[in-house]
Amino acid sequence: MKLLPEAVDYTDKDFDALRARLIQLVKSVFPDWTDFEVASFGNVLVELYAFVGDVLTFYQDNLARESRLVTATQRKNVMALAQMLGYRLQGARAATAELTVTLTRPPTADVVIPAGTVVRTQEVTEPVRFQLLADATVAAGQTPPTTTVIAEHSRPHQQLAEARGLKGFELLLDRAPYLDGSAEVSTPTGAYTEVESFLDSGPNDRHFLVRVDQNDRASVRFGDGRNGLPPTGTVTVRYKTGGGAGGNVDAGRLVVIEGAFMDVHGRPVQVSVTNPLPATGGTDRQSVASARLLAPESLRAMTRSVAR
Repeated sequence: MKLLPEAVDYTDKDFDALRARLIQLVKSVFPDWTDFEVASFGNVLVELYAFVGDVLTFYQDNLARESRLVTATQRKNVMALAQMLGYRLQGARAATAELTVTLTRPPTADVVIPAGTVVRTQEVTEPVRFQLLADATVAAGQTPPTTTVIAEHSRPHQQLAEARGLKGFELLLDRAPYLDGSAEVSTPTGAYTEVESFLDSGPNDRHFLVRVDQNDRASVRFGDGRNGLPPTGTVTVRYKTGGGAGGNVDAGRLVVIEGAFMDVHGRPVQVSVTNPLPATGGTDRQSVASARLLAPESLRAMTRSVAR
């Protein structure tokens, strides 16, 4: 009695092809089994094995596809493969706009609009929100009572954690999408500086690095005591979220300023704001298609030294 068919086809791997191959195998071993359309237990087993084979071959094909940069489609895998080439996908960039802040009349005392004040568009649902990057000051008696300030399409956040000197301490930030380069880390022993890697970090260097996942959520990682000094005490991380091409609003759209304002003597003042020019510089995060193209090309960039 033959245990295997005379020919084995390794090309067809979907449910129908696997079922047909299993039927041929059954016929070669059990020639009396001829009815494969009846809802018998034997036919249930044939179709069950065909289904399991279909699922397994899907995962095999997907694993093979996602293991190569030119064919990978999932952002997580493209990021990991690009990292092997020393290439990092770019996150979203925040748009900036120059705002004109105006009081209704010249103030009798200085008026300071603090940094971080929110300025937004007029939409009730999902307005585009900017924040002032610096204080906007109108001096006492200034005529006209107007000043300019730069605002950014971002939101500030702060997160605390207890490090306790743990080697390789890592903190996952709560908010997304993270703006690249916005993290500032401070500890009771001093501020830390962001680096691309710990390769050049000594045991006493206060360095940290940031890694962003496929959902634009960032984690802050510290050294192990040999490459980078582990933090102790309370770690404070200040960072920003936001960005994207949606922040490139047209001129005259940023007209709502949130909050009530007073001069330095506590007298209330009326403040209006607008952006005379369009906001610029906002870009969406780098696409998977772009990363597949640019990651290999980055190896040709003249950003490294070569020694003989």
